Amino acid sequence: MKRRRVRLQDLLGRSVYDTNSERVGRIEELEAEQTGDGCHVTMFVLGGSGLLERLAVGGFKRLFGPSRGEKGDAKAQRVPWQQMDLSNPKRPKLRCTKAELEES
Repeated sequence: MKRRRVRLQDLLGRSVYDTNSERVGRIEELEAEQTGDGCHVTMFVLGGSGLLERLAVGGFKRLFGPSRGEKGDAKAQRVPWQQMDLSNPKRPKLRCTKAELEES
């Protein structure tokens, strides 16, 4: 697969839709891993909790109500790199439906 560079600033805040044109959420945070040939994105975090992660205030979520975090926070969605289609960075979309993503 051909490697492609996409600027982070072009992705943050963009709405993501699935293959059924259903809105999944906004890209608020990215997770990456450092390798010998650079830094590579492994996961996209969509939704309000992702924004709190990006602003490094994740611990403050508890102040605003009970934290459901890893147990299925409906406002946060983690999307693996392979499931995101960035052929048009201005209109990122999933390579599956929202339901299929939630099942995995």
